[in-house]
Amino acid sequence: HMYRPGRFGVLSGRAEDVEGQLLGAGLAVAGNEAGEQKISFVGEELYRKICPMADLVLVEGDGSRRLPVKAPGKNEPVIPENSDLVLAVCGLSALGQPGAKVCFRLEYALRLMETYGRSGYAGEPGWILTFKNLACLMAYGYLKPLRAVSPKIPVIPVLNQADTEEMVRRIIEGLKVQAPGDFMDDGCLITGGLTEDESAGIF
Repeated sequence: HMYRPGRFGVLSGRAEDVEGQLLGAGLAVAGNEAGEQKISFVGEELYRKICPMADLVLVEGDGSRRLPVKAPGKNEPVIPENSDLVLAVCGLSALGQPGAKVCFRLEYALRLMETYGRSGYAGEPGWILTFKNLACLMAYGYLKPLRAVSPKIPVIPVLNQADTEEMVRRIIEGLKVQAPGDFMDDGCLITGGLTEDESAGIF
């Protein structure tokens, strides 16, 4: 589920309405109403119809309840068969914060930390997300599993809320340690704080 957009939304379930929105504004946010100001997936049939209408289609494969970090569940994220690229996003605002405060699916995160991180550390009271911890969650929660399932599709980590060069350097170093040899194969995207960007008000 995603929050219902304030603009550009097409919730009618009609392909022609999506096409009209794209032709008029160049951008359409398609979904089905899902109550509580939320939208959900348009359904496979409509999805297939509208994909050829756009130059670029972005699909949210899973959500994080608006928290900066997430450890995905067993069947997450959902990757459409026609995908050309997977962007795995994490928010660096989680750094230095207690995991219980900033991490969605904390129980999965702790399990990943116990398996791949420093043994016995994740379960400590007040577990804090450090650069190494965040790199571990990204590498073993998203990068390695997704690349194993879909080896022909690039899986790119997106480090959002990167305020300083030092933050970026340290998290990349951590990812190289956690996923040696294959981390940089697909590259990496660095983005700033969304709330400081002029485009933040679009939706």
